[in-house]
Amino acid sequence: MQLKLLIQRGERKGETIAVAAYPAVFGKGEECHFRFDELGVSRRHFILHCQNNTCWLEDLQSTNGTYVNKSKVSGWMALKEQDFIIAGKLALQVTELTLDVAAVNGQPSANESSVGAQPVAQKLQHFPPVVPKYETKGQTTGFANDLLEAASADPSITVRRHIEDIQNTSILGPSKEKLVHGYRALKTIYEVLQTCNSEPDHNRLFECLLLSLFKAIEANRGAIVLKTSDRTYEGKIFLIETKERQQFPISNTILTDVIRNGVSVISSDPTEDPRYRFSESLRLQKVRSLVCAPLISYQKVLGAVYLDRTRLSSHAFTEEDLELLAAIGIQIGSTLEKSLLLAEITKFNSYLKAVMESVPMGIHTLDLNGIFTDWSSYSEKIFGYSAGDIVNIAHVSLLFDSLAACEQIFSSLKEKGVSCEEVLLCTKDGTNFPCRFALSPIIDSFGNLLGYTGYHQNISEEKRIQEQIFTQEKMAAMGVLAAGVAHDFNHILSLIRGYASMSIEDAGEAPKHMAKVVAQVDRAADITAHLLQYSRQESKQFITTNPLTLLEDVLELVHKELHASNIQVVKNLAPLMPLAIIPGQIQEVFLNIILNARDAMDGGGTLNVTTWQAQGYDQISFEDTGKGIEPSHLVRLFEPFFTTKQKSEKSGSGLGLAISYQIMQKHKGKITVQSTPGKGSKFTMWLPIPPLSTQRLAMDQLTPSIS
Repeated sequence: MQLKLLIQRGERKGETIAVAAYPAVFGKGEECHFRFDELGVSRRHFILHCQNNTCWLEDLQSTNGTYVNKSKVSGWMALKEQDFIIAGKLALQVTELTLDVAAVNGQPSANESSVGAQPVAQKLQHFPPVVPKYETKGQTTGFANDLLEAASADPSITVRRHIEDIQNTSILGPSKEKLVHGYRALKTIYEVLQTCNSEPDHNRLFECLLLSLFKAIEANRGAIVLKTSDRTYEGKIFLIETKERQQFPISNTILTDVIRNGVSVISSDPTEDPRYRFSESLRLQKVRSLVCAPLISYQKVLGAVYLDRTRLSSHAFTEEDLELLAAIGIQIGSTLEKSLLLAEITKFNSYLKAVMESVPMGIHTLDLNGIFTDWSSYSEKIFGYSAGDIVNIAHVSLLFDSLAACEQIFSSLKEKGVSCEEVLLCTKDGTNFPCRFALSPIIDSFGNLLGYTGYHQNISEEKRIQEQIFTQEKMAAMGVLAAGVAHDFNHILSLIRGYASMSIEDAGEAPKHMAKVVAQVDRAADITAHLLQYSRQESKQFITTNPLTLLEDVLELVHKELHASNIQVVKNLAPLMPLAIIPGQIQEVFLNIILNARDAMDGGGTLNVTTWQAQGYDQISFEDTGKGIEPSHLVRLFEPFFTTKQKSEKSGSGLGLAISYQIMQKHKGKITVQSTPGKGSKFTMWLPIPPLSTQRLAMDQLTPSIS
């Protein structure tokens, strides 16, 4: 019988399809003979049969049902020309039914099988409403012949099926004949689900699963095997019917077929099966029947579950056993992947925790509001706060000696993307200590800000060692200084002795000679004062004042001396920001640079003094038109007792720039020098401006307001 259907509604509207072979399955699944990817069409929606020269439609328990001329199909319904078949958004019209003349005369149709006395409908009751492909004796035949051959097949038949969803099986089928099987299957699946949800240990989980399977499916042996690579597998658990663990070999051919292809396999007599008859392990173990299903999770095969029967009296496994095993394999696979993923996450988290605890500094994380979300044990040693005192409770400002310092950290973070500052922090008992505090943002792969992380390190010992090293360096420099001072003092004393002798011999010139003696004594006193200042460790108080005011005072002080040296001062003074500085020391730096510029312009010249704000600094530059500095001398310019001045009454001690450099370091600033021989030099002082001094940012932009 040939049936023609016209598509009246759907994406292929207007197309005519012809059905010539039966049974013919309609749906959206790949295994269907006629596929329609329409809304409301199930994977296997309905099937057409040909029996007694009549075309019958059977609904395959589709979600939305199948309708013929607005009547819902329940069971089977005969079709005639002009009938409408409705499946979801798909509508088909029967336009032609061609009868087979031979069938009308009482002979079977060419499309109907004459095997056995039972009608096709009765034969179909032995199979689930799916459309499998069977392999018999190594050959794949047509769909209709597959069903009939399977019904009367040789016991050695091997069935291979892709089963990825419980809905694809007959476990949930409504047929009364399968009620006992369905109850047993559901009970087993329920036990498996309970075990999967409650047993974290893999080995114990696998053992419980096999024991549940032994209750539902009679088997002599069972095993769960996991995939370790593309071609290797590892047996995780082996059980025999006495519920004892006993390892046994499993055919690698079967495991490769199941795991690599993702198919469930059942074999009634593997020793006679063409695919497995050469398996030595099956022959030696006298396996009578076996069933094996993949452990699948989201179409990824993780391993296999295997059962077999070895006794002569054992009957063969049924396809219902295969379906139950496949359904459980899907559940085990999903649970296994989640468990493996959880184990990997736990291992990774443990590793990160171990890293945090091993780092010799405190590690912290903050949420978007500045509240601590993690606190390492090393942090507890530094501050005295336990994780219970800090995590999800305390704001980061709790650690800071002043709110301004905390604000500076977040301001620096916003400007630079990362912050690492040396600040004064407080322990739980209120003790202040210097700390290196770093903070950086935590950003996910989508660019979203999740919080902040960083470290904190007590640098009290580091500061002490630095101070000790600095003192040692100064003591080492003292040896160099001593030699230079001795040389200078010998020269000065020689001059004093000479002028004193001349005064005795020539009383009339005594005032002139004694003036020179006084000048040399002053020079000796100046060397001694600078030497003492360089060597001692003084701690003067920082005062907030404007460097511009100090600069103008110094320029007024040296105005007469510069004028007498024929030096013109050109001032270009822009406003500067008041800073926390030691006024006397900053003025000393100004004075040292100005006097050096005076000495460099022996015949007179111009001194340009400029102030401005840039790059987060108050900057003051002194540019002279003197003789300049040789490049080879620039690298030694700030060394103690190094001077480029010729030995004379005005020659320096070599300590002025060294002391100036030390003062700028104490203020976290710097001095830079640019010089061209014969044209002059430019000294620039850089005094850092705290970020919030120029623009005080609201802390609630990054953190909650702190009262």
